[in-house]
Amino acid sequence: MLCPDDNHVAPSLAEVRSLAQRCLGKFSRHAMSLIGAHGISLPPALDLFGTSEGNMAIHGAHPDADLIDAVLCCDIQAAQYFKEAEVLFETVRTLETSSACAPRQDNERFHIGLTTTGPVAYFTTGA
Repeated sequence: MLCPDDNHVAPSLAEVRSLAQRCLGKFSRHAMSLIGAHGISLPPALDLFGTSEGNMAIHGAHPDADLIDAVLCCDIQAAQYFKEAEVLFETVRTLETSSACAPRQDNERFHIGLTTTGPVAYFTTGA
C-alpha cells in the first residue's frame, strides 16, 4: 500500500524504489512479449520516453520504430505499466533530490531502455 492512512505509515524510499523496480520489470516483460510476437528482437536496444502529453514514444532511430510504435505505444496495458513506472521513478527522484537539497530540472524526461540484459529507467534533461 502506497497511500498512508490512519493505520499505516508512509512508505520508505527503499519501499518506493523496490515498487518502481517491480513496475519496470512488469513493463519490460509485457513490452518484450508484445514486440516478440511481431518478430522484433533486441539488439538494438529500444529507448522509450514519456511525452509532455503523457504518452509513450520511441526515442532514436530503431530499425523497427514504426512497427514498435504501432504495437507497443498504442497498447493500453503497456501505456499503463509505463506510466506506473514513470510516476514511481519520479517519486524516487524527487525524494532523492529533495534529501540532497538539489532542485529538479523543469525539462527532465523519463526514459525506459529495453536491452538484452534487461530494462533500465533513467532521466534526461534538455530540449
